[in-house]
Parts: sequence; C-alpha cells; structure tokens
Amino acid sequence: MAGIASVPVVRRLTPGGEVLCPKWGVLGGCQTVQHSVYSRPFFDVPVAVYGVLLSVTLFCLAIYWWRTTIIGFCWRTTVCHSSGVLFEGWFQFAQVFLIGAVCIWCESYGISLVLVS
Repeated sequence: MAGIASVPVVRRLTPGGEVLCPKWGVLGGCQTVQHSVYSRPFFDVPVAVYGVLLSVTLFCLAIYWWRTTIIGFCWRTTVCHSSGVLFEGWFQFAQVFLIGAVCIWCESYGISLVLVS
C-alpha cells in the first residue's frame, strides 16, 4: 500500500512535479484531481502523504501487536484502518461527484486499503 501512495507523493513534492497517469476511460484524471482543492484537505498536505503515513503506521502497529500480543495494539490498528477506509470513501465521493475526475493512483490505493480489511 505504501508503495502505491509513494509514487504520487514523490512526484507531487518534487518542484514542478506532476502526477502522471495513463488515460483509461474514466480513470486518468490525475492532474485534475491533484489540482483540486480536495487533494490537500488538511494543512495544505497532499492526500497521498496521509496514505503513506497511514500505511507505515498500520504496518508498525501490526508488527508490534504480532511481536507483543498486547491486545491494545490490535484495537489501535483497527481504529487506524477504519479511519483510513472512511477517509478513502469520502475521497472517492469527492473524486466522482465534486471533482468530476478519477485518479488511477488514488483508486489503486483505495482498492488495496479495502482489500487489506
């Protein structure tokens, strides 16, 4: 999951960098999505950065829970993952109904996040 979100982060945070994506029917509106007001929802940070942080956090919590078997880390992992899925649902809504374009990178990350649950 973090690998999928890392590509847009690196491209977007590079000066003058654009997230490129192939045009596949309705998918392929990466530039439209990245230039919308919804692509930087909090503190002017790109959405993909939050995806990378979520993926790394989930991985660390899961490993720590596996190594220690402290049930509190299982609950923290569940809460973080559920929050990520809810945000991903909102972002999917924003892409389709508010922005009017869909980014293949965002869709790939969203699918991987939901499949992990």
